[in-house]
Amino acid sequence: MYKRFTVAQLTEISNTFLHHLEIIFKKERVYTFKDLLKVLFKQGNEVIYRQWSEPLFRCIKHNNGTLIITDEKDKIELVLDADWINALNTLCKKDTSKITKNNKSVLEIITQAYQSGEFRTILGKPYVVYDIETLYATNDLRGLEFELWYAIVSTDTNDDFHKNFKYVWPEWLKKFVDFCMWFDGYIVGFNNLAFDNPVIAYNAGLGDDEIEYLNNKSIDLFMFIRNIANRRIGLNKVATWLVWLVKVLEWGGMEWAKLLLEYKKTWDKALLNKVKKYCKWDVEMTLWILLYFIKYLEFYLDGEHYQYTIEEFVEHSMSNRNKKEAALEAAQYETWFFG
Repeated sequence: MYKRFTVAQLTEISNTFLHHLEIIFKKERVYTFKDLLKVLFKQGNEVIYRQWSEPLFRCIKHNNGTLIITDEKDKIELVLDADWINALNTLCKKDTSKITKNNKSVLEIITQAYQSGEFRTILGKPYVVYDIETLYATNDLRGLEFELWYAIVSTDTNDDFHKNFKYVWPEWLKKFVDFCMWFDGYIVGFNNLAFDNPVIAYNAGLGDDEIEYLNNKSIDLFMFIRNIANRRIGLNKVATWLVWLVKVLEWGGMEWAKLLLEYKKTWDKALLNKVKKYCKWDVEMTLWILLYFIKYLEFYLDGEHYQYTIEEFVEHSMSNRNKKEAALEAAQYETWFFG
């Protein structure tokens, strides 16, 4: 999962691609990209450079002369023909430390656009982005107890961005579910069609008809990728791939559940703040993934280029195919997520 850049984009968006390439130059004792190519493929058509034990750079040469250069840290991929090889060689002769110094990252570009009022609607409608937390996953969503919830509404314009996120404790659940039911816009989540929406509905005393109503106006980013690219990818991986975000807690759902259980024993507010921070961060990641998809209307995945219109984005995000299959898949995703 990589962002495919052009050579020009290396100078327009903040990244560490050129810095990492300089590390390879020093290792191979070369000064230009063309010098590197002279020594790069002596042992085969694929070379992997590592920094400590982690992959740093991957270089692949195809029989047609095309080169694929991948920054494994920044998740940036360049596909280079002869012209782009020349362009990258010229770029590497410059002082690369100054090239992207004042540039914004993909996340900063999206954030600035959103905070200035862009992308606040989808097909003319506002949206709510939300995420819930539960202590475990199960196929029986009727018996699954909701713990807490964060959400942000695209129409909120508080100057302090973080104050736009709404925290929902169990006793406030019914009120917020009612808000979502009456909300004239999209309900956005990650795996929400077959998991979050049913869980909040059942916990609020609602049934299958209300779940169907919620789903009919929901956008599910997990399902969008599943439908358009036939891949099941978790929230953390998608966020890292597209906007260089990672989860707050290293161990994901298992660590979160442990913290919540400890809080319920001790009522230590410091533990509660960690629990809340985790859920809020999931909502932030979901929001930025949404903004990436509706701003760029394309992405690359495993060498495939996917393009779509905003109408196709909504269509693919709202379809959960066979309901029984989707419910099973959602439970499998959540179980995998919890470890």
